[in-house]
Amino acid sequence: MKTKSLITFLNDEIPLTKSLGLEIVSIDQRGAKIRAPLGPNHNHLGGAFGGSLSTMMILSGYIWLYDALLKNNHHAHVILFKEESEYLLPVKTDIEVLALTPTDSDWKRFEESFLRKGTARLVIHSEIRTESGSLSATFKGEFVAKKA
Repeated sequence: MKTKSLITFLNDEIPLTKSLGLEIVSIDQRGAKIRAPLGPNHNHLGGAFGGSLSTMMILSGYIWLYDALLKNNHHAHVILFKEESEYLLPVKTDIEVLALTPTDSDWKRFEESFLRKGTARLVIHSEIRTESGSLSATFKGEFVAKKA
């Protein structure tokens, strides 16, 4: 799916993405990189609000999986089943999140289950780093895809 079409889909189906100012930077072999400005997502200390960080990390995994399913001609509903996040350092700049591509074996197992049962689960990791490269936040989310 083209980035512009995906943003339109997200803004229509998950209206919060508009308020965040979400933009998709890239979706490639490394994963999905998304960004949101600090301005509408700041907290009382001038850093990024934890809820915005959490939402962005969830969305990065959602976007990667949704796009991967479409690229493989699988039409599905993607749902977050469970997640775990850690906030290690404050984010003082625009929020940039990278959802990391699952291993080939994890994707293969996921796709086989999806084709056989019409539903499958996949764990996706995301991270936010400081400008100097230090880890600010981590996310581990288990997503479920169900055939549409």
